Amino acid sequence: MKEHWKGLGKPLDYLWIIVGSLLFAIGLSVFIKPAQIPLGGVAGLALLVNYLWGWPIGIMSLALNLPLYFLGVRVLGREFFVKTLVATVSASVFIDTVGPLFPTYVGDTILAVLYGSIIMGFGFGLIFRVGGTSGGSDVIAKYLYRKKDVALGVTNLAVNGVI
Repeated sequence: MKEHWKGLGKPLDYLWIIVGSLLFAIGLSVFIKPAQIPLGGVAGLALLVNYLWGWPIGIMSLALNLPLYFLGVRVLGREFFVKTLVATVSASVFIDTVGPLFPTYVGDTILAVLYGSIIMGFGFGLIFRVGGTSGGSDVIAKYLYRKKDVALGVTNLAVNGVI
């Protein structure tokens, strides 16, 4: 069993990635999407497509992440790629399947931003803590962090601000 996981991180890492992806999906589905709060990154683009044409957010997120997977596997390595793939696939599945099972928050927009951000941020934190990303602009941020020592937050803020 140990040989199978060699070079991919610890199996427990993947549990944390899945939990983090679930939290992200809940924050997005319960608070962010119902209040039509704009996001940056791939999730923001997927939300925009959902608002405009009603296409599923999870499926759009996977499709928009495809080009970034190639950057991740070629430049950032196998473990990073597998962890990011697990995070993005599980988040996408959770957004389209589990997220709609939760009641949506229809209260104050400021509170929706606050609650959604805290839940999504905690989910992202779990994913980042074990060396993965949620795909999208996080792949670019991780790349710049490893290659140019640019802080993850700075890159994410810049990329998401542009989107």
